[in-house]
Amino acid sequence: NSASKRLEFSLNSPRNQHPFNPFNPCSNMTTDNFEIRTYGKSELAMLYFPNALTANGALSNLNFWIRSNARLVKELRKCGMPPKAKSYTPREVSLIVHYLGPP
Repeated sequence: NSASKRLEFSLNSPRNQHPFNPFNPCSNMTTDNFEIRTYGKSELAMLYFPNALTANGALSNLNFWIRSNARLVKELRKCGMPPKAKSYTPREVSLIVHYLGPP
């Protein structure tokens, strides 16, 4: 099913091939033409899931990917990401890109 395909992608995505340190991001740093900066959660989700019918659907998919990666969840908690935040900081974006790959 599609959930297992998403999980398979996240588990098989390259994790350590990005040329930047996710613990010291710069707002203008890029990787694979992807800019590390502050993103609205729905905005980033739509970049990962451009074919989603709605922004909420894309965000649900991205949240699934994030929750499926225990190391990513741990790192996001360490940097103090509030669950109700409407956006991701550059540090949070760099962690997501580091663990899931760029959109």
